[in-house]
Amino acid sequence: PDVAFAFNAGVWGYDPSDWAPTIERVVIDERTPLVLTSYTLLEAESDEDAMRSSLSEFDDKVKWVWQAEMNPSQSTEVRDLGFDRSDYIDSEKDSSELKENSAWQCVAVRG
Repeated sequence: PDVAFAFNAGVWGYDPSDWAPTIERVVIDERTPLVLTSYTLLEAESDEDAMRSSLSEFDDKVKWVWQAEMNPSQSTEVRDLGFDRSDYIDSEKDSSELKENSAWQCVAVRG
């Protein structure tokens, strides 16, 4: 494939060993860029930390095509969730609303 997507996957919420085999296969073995989306920028930054942990043994082989940032093509619909969202929102970076694919990042093999 030319690219793989993980929409609102929340990789930060799992043990790194849960996602590591999939991330390694897609990015390293198949040399496929991986775009990961998140509900908020704060969540995307946490996802990026988890991805970096999962790929730590491949630091010299991977690059972030773009680091966690707001997605200009995010959904316009607010996601209504039945729990306190404050843990997922940084009031200085995020709006108070959760939207599908609000933030994103992309990791790929170097060269």
